[in-house]
Amino acid sequence: MFRAAILPASTLLLALLGACAPAAPTPTTPTSVPANQGGDPAPSFRLELSQGPCMGRCPIFEVSVGDDGALTFIGTANVAVAGEQHRQLDAATLAELIQAFAEARFFDLDDDGDLPREPQCTTVGNTTQCTFADSIGCSDTSHTVITYRLEDRERTLDDPHCQDTALSRLEDRVIPLLGIAPWIDARAP
Repeated sequence: MFRAAILPASTLLLALLGACAPAAPTPTTPTSVPANQGGDPAPSFRLELSQGPCMGRCPIFEVSVGDDGALTFIGTANVAVAGEQHRQLDAATLAELIQAFAEARFFDLDDDGDLPREPQCTTVGNTTQCTFADSIGCSDTSHTVITYRLEDRERTLDDPHCQDTALSRLEDRVIPLLGIAPWIDARAP
């Protein structure tokens, strides 16, 4: 009788251990997030760009594009096409925009629109002299304000167009990608 009781107890122990084993994974349903060309979900993305007035005839407009590729352009003054315009950007163009902001290191840019530079210091004897990055002020220029969101990061920078910066070079790259240059200037390609 004792021997018969051991067998059911060991069977019970094996059954309990088997119940603790991880279950086989269940298939998941795909999300409704649009996929990029690699099949991965596209990142959450938003771009807003606005160019304001100057004392002359600078174009005044704003443009926004979301992760669905829907672009809205509103030309206010001194533009080739006034009013609201729409177009749809494809996934490849959205990927190029995200790449342009990554290459420009947008989230690392300082308030002047450039990558921060360490001061250049030289020490002679007991005296250390340092040269810091320059900041140029200007007037009568049209400012471009760029707000960029990627996933949970968002940043807004103001480009006063006073000097060549990483931000102004990014702007020069983004405008053609958005396809809005002909709406800003009729002479644009």
